[in-house]
Amino acid sequence: MPVFAVIASRIKEVNSASYCSTFNRQVFTPRLDREEAITMLMPLYDDVISNYPLLNFHYFVNRFETVPNAEDSFNSTSGWAYMNAVIAVGTRWKTINSAFQEVCQLAWPFLKNAFSVLTELMVKGDDLLSVQAVVAMAVFMQGTTCSRTAALLSSDAVRLSQNIGLHRQPCTMMSMCMQDVEARSRVFWAAYILDKEMGLNHGLDSIQDDDDIETELPTGLGEGVDILNLRAKRAMVESSIRRRLYTAKGLRLNDDDVVKAIIDLDALLEEWRSSLPADLQPTYDSPKSGQDFAPDVLNLHLAFYRCTLMVHWAARRHSQFKTVAVLLGTPAGFEMPFIQLSFSQKRCRTAAHATLGLFRTISTPQYSDLWRILCYPLCASMTLLTDVLENPGSSRARSDLGATRSFAGFLQRFEKTEGCDLKRVLTACAMLQRTVQYAVDDAQNTMRAQNLVGGTGGGISLIPGFALNEDAQALQSLLGATTHPMYLVQGLMGNLPNRDQSLTVRLAHLLGTPFEGGKPGSPLGSQPLQPETYGFGFGQGQAGNDPTANWS
Repeated sequence: MPVFAVIASRIKEVNSASYCSTFNRQVFTPRLDREEAITMLMPLYDDVISNYPLLNFHYFVNRFETVPNAEDSFNSTSGWAYMNAVIAVGTRWKTINSAFQEVCQLAWPFLKNAFSVLTELMVKGDDLLSVQAVVAMAVFMQGTTCSRTAALLSSDAVRLSQNIGLHRQPCTMMSMCMQDVEARSRVFWAAYILDKEMGLNHGLDSIQDDDDIETELPTGLGEGVDILNLRAKRAMVESSIRRRLYTAKGLRLNDDDVVKAIIDLDALLEEWRSSLPADLQPTYDSPKSGQDFAPDVLNLHLAFYRCTLMVHWAARRHSQFKTVAVLLGTPAGFEMPFIQLSFSQKRCRTAAHATLGLFRTISTPQYSDLWRILCYPLCASMTLLTDVLENPGSSRARSDLGATRSFAGFLQRFEKTEGCDLKRVLTACAMLQRTVQYAVDDAQNTMRAQNLVGGTGGGISLIPGFALNEDAQALQSLLGATTHPMYLVQGLMGNLPNRDQSLTVRLAHLLGTPFEGGKPGSPLGSQPLQPETYGFGFGQGQAGNDPTANWS
């Protein structure tokens, strides 16, 4: 039978079964009216605004409350998606950690309501709420093991913002009120921030070209310090870091160009840091005991230190510590013969210590929020341990190990007091610390036996008769070969492969948390953080409802 005849006969079967040929909106909760949704949202209002600036909730909530078209806004596809996503984000934030999974059973249906109209938003979305709804879904997914979906949503948000021209100055701008201009700016830059953060953390190409943006930065309209403005400026620096050092072209730079890029990017980071109000500026000093940070300020600090680590790790890849130190005006100093403590090594080390130090002072975070920021201290820990394995006889090796152990202690206390599962993360941390601790003990015992002085440069080659054991050698090889420890961490925490995926698989096995083929989740993720736990997945449908299900 000719192919078109076969197709025609099949279509007749579908039509005869009254099978719907359109994409239907699926609802996973009892249908809410606008008043019920507002009633649910009001207790979440302050928490959403203070902890999730990317959602721009205070700019849009009035569209559902007071304006004449509030009912139409709520019933539109974009309004429906946005409200459901915000309810999901806010409900999960209000969850007490000990009842995390139980309350998340209530939050996830709202997220699924929003996600079910994603295709419709991408095809037909033409307003600010369409973009903001996708941003809100991406923010929610960042607190899960499904980094793949978070990355997809982040790029979708930027593409949708481009589709409706948010990166351009509208021809009607002169007739727009300041509130509408600011809302337009905030939505675009929220999507931009997500895109650049995901790009740097996962090694993904950016959707938005920095040279093709006409939209001004958000100002907050005089409401004090605008965190979104600060994050947007930092995201532009993040974009430069990835473009100059972590693209295929950036990874092929010669030594001189790498040094120039490091110097330029370090200056950009310092310029951004100095532009912050004094009380918000990250420093490399240990935070004071009892000092706490609001979640949005904590994010500023952690991301700044991550940027520093990613800039100066490039010097390690190119062995340009000495040249960088000279060009930056760092005095040439030797603490052991022929071993120079470079500027980039010191900057990496201080940024890593500053990152881990934050977790000695912050208040207890919410479980999914801890998961979202966990990549930063894990990356810092791997950075320090890489340095220790290269110099196990160094006098600073034990203090570096102590910093990573202090962070592991924070995780242990969190798991015990909050009742949240971090077993896989703690298993990996324990294996890392145990392997490196053995190397340090062996190296320093060997040095004592030979009456060697333990300076800051106790490199392996300078300790006669010493060699790393098999596990330490394997770990050193993995960490030394990685593009950046952040890629290893993201590979262990999520399900989105990156440039270092083969190294990640080997590291997961070495840490005792191997990938489990065919199973959802990630090597370090626990079940309550997996979307599949809450029915967020894709099935084949019911045969009785789908006339194509039994086609042979």
